[in-house]
Amino acid sequence: MKKPLVSMLRQASRSLDKIARLGRHRFVRDHSLGVAHGEYQLQQLFSLLDVDMVFDVGGNAGQYGTQIRQTIGYRGAMFSFEPMPHAADQIRIAARNDPAWQIRECAVDDVRGRATFNIMAGDQFSSLLAPSKEFEGRFHGQHSVQRTIDVEVITLRDAVIQAPRFARGLLKLDTQGTELRLLRGGVDSLSHFPAIQMEVGFQMLYEGEGRYTEVVDQLDEWGYRLSALFPNNQGHFPHLLEMDAVFLRKEHFPELP
Repeated sequence: MKKPLVSMLRQASRSLDKIARLGRHRFVRDHSLGVAHGEYQLQQLFSLLDVDMVFDVGGNAGQYGTQIRQTIGYRGAMFSFEPMPHAADQIRIAARNDPAWQIRECAVDDVRGRATFNIMAGDQFSSLLAPSKEFEGRFHGQHSVQRTIDVEVITLRDAVIQAPRFARGLLKLDTQGTELRLLRGGVDSLSHFPAIQMEVGFQMLYEGEGRYTEVVDQLDEWGYRLSALFPNNQGHFPHLLEMDAVFLRKEHFPELP
C-alpha cells in the first residue's frame, strides 16, 4: 500500500535537510530569505564577540529568545523585558526549563516610573507610543489601539544594575518606536554593550518615532557603526517599512584585507 502523499513529502523534506546540513547548507522558502540572512548575521556576531549577556527588550511572546537559543545556539544569560502580562506569561512558558533566561514584566524607557501602554489589535504592534495618523488601523486593522494598561517602567541603567555582572552584552530592542528615546535615557550604560540590535523604521508608524537616519547618526556619535540590515518578518513588498539593524562598536571592526 502506497504511503499518503503528505507523508512522502515530509520524508523527502527531512532527507533533503539532512543532505543540506552535511554541506552546511539549508533550504529556505523564498519569503524567509531575509530572516535566514539575519540568523546568519547573528551567528557571526555571537562568534565575534563571545556574548555573555543578552537583553531582549520588547520580548513579546519570547520569539527572539527562542530563536537565539535554537538557531544561534546561545546558552548564556538572557533577560527578557515585556510589559504586557499575557505576553510575559508566554515567555515564562518558553523559559520554564531554562534557568539562564529571566523575565521582567515591565517596559524599558528613558524615565523610571509608571506609564500608559497601548495594546494594539495585533499585540506585536503594542507600544508606549500611539500609532501615527497615517498608519492607524492599517495592516488589516492590527495597528489600532484596543485598550490601554498601566505598566511599570525602568531605565536601561536600572536593568543593567539589576542584572549579574557582564562585559560583552547584546542589547536587542524592539519597542515599537521608542528605541532611540530609550537609548538616550540610558546612554551612560552603553559601555556594557558592544553590540545593539534594534528595529529601525523607514516609515513613521508611531507618533514621535525616531527616523532611521537619526538613529544611524546618533549611534555613530556614541561610537557605533552599522554592521548589518535584514528583514525581521516577511515584509510588505513593495513597501519598505522596517528592518532590523545591528550596530557594533567601532573598535570591534577588524581592518579590511
